[in-house]
Order: sequence, then structure tokens, then C-alpha cells
Amino acid sequence: MSKHPIRLLTLVCLLLAILMSVGGAVGAAQVTPQDVTPAGPNWLISTAVTHNCALRPYGGVECWGSEGTERSVDVYGSYSQVYHTQVDVGSNNSCALRTTGEIDCWGDNDFGQLNYPNGVFLQVSVGLNHGCALKPDGDVHCW
Repeated sequence: MSKHPIRLLTLVCLLLAILMSVGGAVGAAQVTPQDVTPAGPNWLISTAVTHNCALRPYGGVECWGSEGTERSVDVYGSYSQVYHTQVDVGSNNSCALRTTGEIDCWGDNDFGQLNYPNGVFLQVSVGLNHGCALKPDGDVHCW
């Protein structure tokens, strides 16, 4: 087996690292981390590439991150009589499971991410452009 592919990959990685460091030195946009996390207590958190959500002790969900703002406060539930037991974050959307077992989702719907099913579920999980939920009988429903 030849070592050339490994040497080529090493060279590519090295060049990429150099270009990235030079880009930063010549004025590429630098992101300064900011503390935008919600004050505690929080029961559960879920994070993705562009945003995060926390399940609050009173059942509300607070999310922060992208969608054009630094922080999106009380995206769902905290100001209503809707209580949640779980939250999960996808690429550009989020879903939460109500105490009744129903699902709430919000965010982008470019690929039908908000076309979640009706019914009672035990768990919800959100991916890149889809979601899945576990029914009490063990069946899984994805959208």
C-alpha cells in the first residue's frame, strides 16, 4: 500500500490550517463568544450547530442562538399554559414533548420539519431536516 494518499491528505490539512490562520490575520470575520445562556435552574438542555434550548422547571422551553438574533427568549411554552417534559434541537428547528404526550415544533420548515404527527408520544428526537417520535406501543413515526 502506497503512502502517497496519506501524504497528500496531510499536505491538504496543513495547507487548510495555514489558509485559515492567514485568513484570520488579514481581517476575516471573528466571532466573539457571548454569554447568552438562560439563567438557571434548567432541567434539560439540547444543543445543535446554530441554537440551543433548555427545558425550564416550570415546563417552559427557552431557546437561544441563531435565526437572526443573538438570543431568542421563551421561544415556546414559558408564557403559556403548555408544559413540556422534553426538548430536542435540530439543525434549524426544535421540538418539545408536552406533558400530554403531544408534540410542538417550531423553526424552519424547508423540508417538512414542522409537519409533525398528531397523537400521544413518549419521546421526540430532531435531526438535520427531520424528526422522529416514539409512540407508547413502541412504533416510531418520522417526518
